Amino acid sequence: MMILGGSLIASALLWGVILPPLAGLLVIWFLLGAGWSLIQTPAARVVTRSTTPSDRAAYFSANFALSHGAWFIGYSLAGWLGANIGLSQTFAILACLAFLMTLWALKLWPTNDPVVIEHTHPALSHDHPHTHKDPHHHHTHEGWEGPEPHVHEHRHKETQHAHPFVIDTHHVKWPQR
Repeated sequence: MMILGGSLIASALLWGVILPPLAGLLVIWFLLGAGWSLIQTPAARVVTRSTTPSDRAAYFSANFALSHGAWFIGYSLAGWLGANIGLSQTFAILACLAFLMTLWALKLWPTNDPVVIEHTHPALSHDHPHTHKDPHHHHTHEGWEGPEPHVHEHRHKETQHAHPFVIDTHHVKWPQR
């Protein structure tokens, strides 16, 4: 859906090169909105799949800020180009940018993106606030740790497992395939 949306936006902008009459511009405007919807609707799924429930609000806020930052840049660029080189050339440049960004998305996004990923955690020693209800932190106490959540050093053995993958404190980067 997202690639279709990017292609629709690029195609609509390309049509604008011929500077159609008002009815044509309204169709272009509609197609730009439809393309944007095709891109943004699955974006919520991407954010949801990539975060834990406790992090989700921050990631949705970041997605909102980035998309609006892109709008700011895009509208500023369109206005500046339109005023300085003309509308037909501006439509051509923006269509090329949209096609390039769609191709870049095709290159960056894997065609097979499983939810559950098998991966290995190397052995490590670290500390962070935790409770012992979390299955990653089962260990004995010596009595000085205090009430949960508490912080003390604990060790993890090297582990290989599979689960729905998200970036969090235990998974700071995407595993290599």
